[in-house]
Amino acid sequence: MAHRVIAGFVVASLASTLVAQVAPPARWGHAATFDPNRGATVIFGGRTFQAFFSDTWLLEGDRWLQLTTPQNPPARAHAAMTHSAGGGSLLLFGGIPTGDINGPILGDTWALSQTGWAPVSTSQSPSPRFAHAMCLDSARNRVVLFGGWSPTGPQGDTWEFDGSTWAQIASGGPSPRRGHAIAYDVARARTVLFGGNPSSQFNWAQVNDTWTWDGTNWVQASPLNQPSPRETHGMCYDTSRNAVVLHGGSSGPTSSTYSDETWIWDGANWRISTTSIRPSSRQWTQSTLTYDTARNRSTLFGGLTNAGAPLQDTWTFDGTNWTPALSYVRSTINGHLYALTPPMTWQQAEALAVQEGGHLATPQTPSETLWISSNITSGISWLGVSDEAQEGLWRYVTGPNVTNPQWCAGEPNGGRVENYGMLWCGGQGWNDSAPSGPFPGIIELPGGSSAPITAATIPTTTPPPAITNHALAPLPSSGALLFGG
Repeated sequence: MAHRVIAGFVVASLASTLVAQVAPPARWGHAATFDPNRGATVIFGGRTFQAFFSDTWLLEGDRWLQLTTPQNPPARAHAAMTHSAGGGSLLLFGGIPTGDINGPILGDTWALSQTGWAPVSTSQSPSPRFAHAMCLDSARNRVVLFGGWSPTGPQGDTWEFDGSTWAQIASGGPSPRRGHAIAYDVARARTVLFGGNPSSQFNWAQVNDTWTWDGTNWVQASPLNQPSPRETHGMCYDTSRNAVVLHGGSSGPTSSTYSDETWIWDGANWRISTTSIRPSSRQWTQSTLTYDTARNRSTLFGGLTNAGAPLQDTWTFDGTNWTPALSYVRSTINGHLYALTPPMTWQQAEALAVQEGGHLATPQTPSETLWISSNITSGISWLGVSDEAQEGLWRYVTGPNVTNPQWCAGEPNGGRVENYGMLWCGGQGWNDSAPSGPFPGIIELPGGSSAPITAATIPTTTPPPAITNHALAPLPSSGALLFGG
């Protein structure tokens, strides 16, 4: 199995600049879709409790790139974005620029082409709104928009964009709502809508109805099985498996109502995916779950945790298994590779580590623990130690007994309730805990010392103009090319 170490580089063009990063800053409420012209998933905007974003990011396989263009849409969250009718650009509509639902709400339309963002002027358009849903009906070459929250409350109107103008198509069908999700089912030539919240008071009244739109009529489906009522979940269409994928969402105001479930729609019924390794419970993944047709997998980034924190994790789903994006760092202490997982239970973290070819980290000495806290994380995170088999006998998950424990003061103290080890006390030692979390896990893979990095100056006759920021790009066979600085 190949494992990657992230490196940054800059690629400049006349219209935009791409800068490689490990991942966008943590956020929720952003809009995302796959851009077949770029071969990348694109995300725009989003928010935290402190800020709203106006940045654009591309996910090319396992690499995040920040895209800077001459102009951007204003900062916003809870907008919707999809591939536009006409095939040449992405379409963004609506959103909210502040955390006040009684404040301004946006009703502008923007297009992202190969040259950058540009506003789209149309003779008519949907009313300003947020928490609406959009998708591209590829058979009819129309963008479909339904519902959302506007200054007058939840909306139940259906609009379509033909590449140049918006037109209201229907006002009947599903009840007015916000926080629902839609995806276009290519195999059955239907737009599929699930869930949302029809409350006019912005309280918790989620529904779990399934509807389909054929371009003329909305029809309510009657599946034998279906997800529980929810809103702010994500949905996309898996073209390789001819199925709609749904993940996450919220069915109420408390953390226990946030979902980590994945459901599959086959055109007649819903079934739940039973994979044990999966993204943690989260909401506000509406408009953020996308399908990468170049790599045949669904992609999910970020969201809001059940603890009220924005997420920064990237996951992919191949129709059977969820896999998080992991970035490995080689230890100067023992030559092993280490990576931090997204938040999950201890059992999920260990299962993922085994799937990656290793285990949760098993620091043998204080210097290994300190290296982990300095280079991977100093936060609370799972380690590969447990006394589950025999109370008080702590063992590494690799088999041996722990002979040189590095417990924080007063630990371990959990008795039969807390049988799993974690990094604690600012990364300086260990603590015992119940396995639920969710917390990140520290994966450790075996490995030896790496070869030294060598560099050579390449003589050129007409180099580009000097730049202040260096640029680094991978070469086709091996190594990398560095310029400037």
